[in-house]
Amino acid sequence: QRPQSMAVTLVIINVAIYLVDRLFFEHPVQEMRLGLSALQETLSVTPQVVTQPWLWWKFVSSGFAHAYDPSHVLWNMFALWMFGRDIELRFGRQEFLRFYLVAIVLGSVIWSVIRLGSDVTMLGASGAVTAVVIAYCMLYPKRMLLLMMVIPVPAWLLGVLIVVVNLVGSRHGNSGIAYDVHLVGATFGFLYCKFGWNLGRLMPSNFSLGAVLK
Repeated sequence: QRPQSMAVTLVIINVAIYLVDRLFFEHPVQEMRLGLSALQETLSVTPQVVTQPWLWWKFVSSGFAHAYDPSHVLWNMFALWMFGRDIELRFGRQEFLRFYLVAIVLGSVIWSVIRLGSDVTMLGASGAVTAVVIAYCMLYPKRMLLLMMVIPVPAWLLGVLIVVVNLVGSRHGNSGIAYDVHLVGATFGFLYCKFGWNLGRLMPSNFSLGAVLK
């Protein structure tokens, strides 16, 4: 029996965690907005985690938690489903999972180092999803996509627009969006495809990460 797509599995896990958070955890009101629930606090990452090795698992878990607003998880998971399946076909199931998790960790670690000493929190899969989208744009640059669901553009142009939007956003202060995490994901996706990296070659030959999420 053919195993289920890893991209689809990741979508299911993210949506399940979001639904558990919405249904079973309270989100306190803070300064006219919803604060983090206990589950979000547990999974999210703060800059101080860099100096707390016993909490380094948060560099991964932060990529599986999303804000209360459903649009956060909706758009991330839509992009992962839309682009991730084709990338998985090129990379293979296990390598796609390695690629996705490394993108989460890189974004979380670099974000934490940049903001070390500040009182902020980060959560969401957007850095890893950006890596997936940029990898798609690198591997299928001439495929036509619908920008904003309306305007047909080649994939390479979508990749350029993603980078430009995030570069501009990163220069306009604190907006609640981790543009630098997106840029880390974009850089990783670009370099991975540009130089033909394969993370599986760094693993022991009998190690199967994909078996964890069968």
